[in-house]
Amino acid sequence: MVVRAVEPECAGAWVDADLRGQGASAARTWLAGSDRRLSVIGGAGGIALIGLGLTVAVTRH
Repeated sequence: MVVRAVEPECAGAWVDADLRGQGASAARTWLAGSDRRLSVIGGAGGIALIGLGLTVAVTRH
């Protein structure tokens, strides 16, 4: 097995990915704690998708 030194750019990417993963895990745990919270976030996501679809439909040439 070959062991290579970790380049600083890679280490930064690993730390970034780890922090994003921990943040996503915390958000998922927080959202799962309340059915109402999850429903509100889901509804907001649906409205955002409808808005995006309308924007694309209206601005398309």
